[in-house]
Amino acid sequence: MQRESTRRGFSVNHQKVALEIDFSGSLQGFTEITIVPNIPDLRTVHLHARHCKISSIKIDGHTAGFLHHDPLSNLTVSKPDEFNVYPELKRRLYSALSESDEGELSIAIPSQVPITLVHTAAATAAATANASANANANANAAGSGVVGTSGSGQHQHSKEYTPIVIRIEYSLKDPEEGIQFVIPSQTYPYRVPHVYTTPSSPDAARCWIPCVDNLWER
Repeated sequence: MQRESTRRGFSVNHQKVALEIDFSGSLQGFTEITIVPNIPDLRTVHLHARHCKISSIKIDGHTAGFLHHDPLSNLTVSKPDEFNVYPELKRRLYSALSESDEGELSIAIPSQVPITLVHTAAATAAATANASANANANANAAGSGVVGTSGSGQHQHSKEYTPIVIRIEYSLKDPEEGIQFVIPSQTYPYRVPHVYTTPSSPDAARCWIPCVDNLWER
């Protein structure tokens, strides 16, 4: 089965988040996601971000264009007061979830940010060792009268690209999933105000922070 990072075109190396929390039910701040491209022609990054209001995005310090669309935000049915519209709601919900599987946030990598190869000492040593092994194998095969193959397809090391950093400024008001505000009330007037994250659903993380929110890769 193809790895999600291979299909997506990049893998996440690191992510950090810094938020200012208002106990009235809102938060704002930024997240920085360091990704490593898997392909040389990666020009669009798809991330998951539901309910978040995106203010700005920069990639390696350059302003990036983006498109943010949440298929669940306008999910409606023809007659919400009637129970027999359940099949209609189910179809629309599954369709919206399928559409958002790729990611609600699409970010265009600026032309000023190139995708470049990393030439590491380990990669150079691996290439040299593979070339030497292939040469010895070919020499032995020629001496025995057997036509051999280089085997480079089996020993070729994977290419490594330079990481890029995506900085996303965003805010969130009255989150519905993923993060819970606890504040004093008339029933519990002595509660200490606090906030905590909660896995209310398998994809709850995207409801309070832009990220790669995939069940098989986090």
